[in-house]
Amino acid sequence: MKVVLFCGGYGMRMRDGTTDLPKPMHMVGPRPLLTSDISDWTITFVNTGLDSPVGERLRRVRHLVEGEEMFLANYADVLTDLPLDSVVEPVLER
Repeated sequence: MKVVLFCGGYGMRMRDGTTDLPKPMHMVGPRPLLTSDISDWTITFVNTGLDSPVGERLRRVRHLVEGEEMFLANYADVLTDLPLDSVVEPVLER
């Protein structure tokens, strides 16, 4: 399933003053928030503009998700252990 992960902007809530790393690459314990065990993923980075609002960011990547029955979208500053299968399955069954 494709996922649009919004990780742009100024990063004001997570800025520590010592680095300009994107939010998903900040360390949480011994590994980055966006984990390094992603060898079977295909990742496309899209520069959607520093000042673009979220709707515009999504519009600028729509060509990457067109034709998909469903895709997920989320901000990079949300961290959860929610079992996504249990959320997505009921929607797919409709």
